[in-house]
Amino acid sequence: MRYYLLEYSEDSKDKLPKGKIPILVNDYNLNGFDLRLFWRGIYVEKWPDDLEFYYEKGNTILDFVPNVLSWLMFTDKAVEVFKKSEIMNMQYFPIIIKKVGKKEHSHSLNVINVLDSVEALDWEKSDYVSWEDDPKYIKFIRKVVLNKNASKSNLDIFRLQESKNYIIVSERIRKAIENEGLTGFGFKLLQTD
Repeated sequence: MRYYLLEYSEDSKDKLPKGKIPILVNDYNLNGFDLRLFWRGIYVEKWPDDLEFYYEKGNTILDFVPNVLSWLMFTDKAVEVFKKSEIMNMQYFPIIIKKVGKKEHSHSLNVINVLDSVEALDWEKSDYVSWEDDPKYIKFIRKVVLNKNASKSNLDIFRLQESKNYIIVSERIRKAIENEGLTGFGFKLLQTD
């Protein structure tokens, strides 16, 4: 099975009309909610209703919305693609993003929590940088190469266990997203051993 690293797309791939600029969520108030829960894929029992998300610039919502939190923020249309594909290892939480200082410019989105992680990094073939004070933890990965555990998992979306902010999707999910013409999604084909 082929796997891809899920990324934000380059604007040119989304074929936005001239003058259309993607919205970037660049400010927030989480009122005490631990933002790291969505970096780690920890099951969220109770979703607070007092979270605030803002953007300053942009005039077009992509289906995968870039944001400073590095959370997965999807439109309802994108969520429907995952539901139609019967992806069960995700949680969906509704949010509203607002333009700074303008109540009438708001958009409904969903924050996505991918729950499964797989130890799938090929340590020898991947290129990564560890933290100097704790070399067993990865700071960032320049080149992801997957081991056989990725295919054995039979999952269409999962977090890389070795560095959970990396989201991996299958060929099936990539095709479903592209067939629906969803915007904002980028895919980097990964090598497997």
